Amino acid sequence: MSDDPTDRNHDRDRTTDPDAEAISADSVTGPGDSGATIDQLAQRAVGALLGLVRRANALAGGVLLVCGVAIIGGFLLGLAALDGGAENVWIVFGGAGVVFGVGGVLLAMWRLHLVRRGSRLLVGEVRSLMLDDRDSERTVIETVEVTEESVDVNVVRVSRQFSGLRDVAQRGPTTYPQLLLALRAITTFPLWMLLAAFTAVAFAGMSLIFLLILIF
Repeated sequence: MSDDPTDRNHDRDRTTDPDAEAISADSVTGPGDSGATIDQLAQRAVGALLGLVRRANALAGGVLLVCGVAIIGGFLLGLAALDGGAENVWIVFGGAGVVFGVGGVLLAMWRLHLVRRGSRLLVGEVRSLMLDDRDSERTVIETVEVTEESVDVNVVRVSRQFSGLRDVAQRGPTTYPQLLLALRAITTFPLWMLLAAFTAVAFAGMSLIFLLILIF
C-alpha cells in the first residue's frame, strides 16, 4: 500500500519550516518538550549570565582603580600624618578598610573569573534545573528575558534579578555547584561594590584631615 503524497508533502514542509524550531519563552513547557529546545534555552541562559559577568568584571575593574587609589592613598597619608599610638590605631582600622574595600573588589573579580572558567558546566546544570519542575523552568525563562532586555541597564541593578533563580537552585533536592557559584558571584557583586564605594568615600574624607595635619 502506497503512502498518501499529500501527507508526505505536509511532513516535509513541517520538517523544513525554519520557524518550527524557533525558541520562545512560551514554547518551553517542561520535560515533554524536545531536548534541542531545552538545550538551546539553557545556552541562552548561560550566554546571558556570562554577558552579565563580563559587564560586572569591567565595572569592577573601574571601581578597583578609583577606589583603590582613594583607599590606599588615604591609608598612606594616615601613616605619614600620624605617629605614636594614633599611628598604631590607624594601622589597625585603616588596614581593615584596605582589606574590605580593595580586597572585596578583588574577591568579587576572582569569583567572576571562576564563573567564566567553569562556563562549560553551566549549560548542563541549567538544563537539569529546568527539567526539575515548571517553577524552575519559568524562573530561568523570566531571568533570561529580563537580562536580555536590560543591556543598557546598570549591571548592579540587573544582577539583583538573579536572586530568585538562586533561591530556586538552592531549594531543590539536586545540587548545582557551578550554577550556585555563578549566582552567588552575581548576586553578591553589588554588595562588594557598595562596600568599596563607601570605604573610598570615608578614606577620602580622612585624607583631607591628614593633609591638614601634614600642612599645619
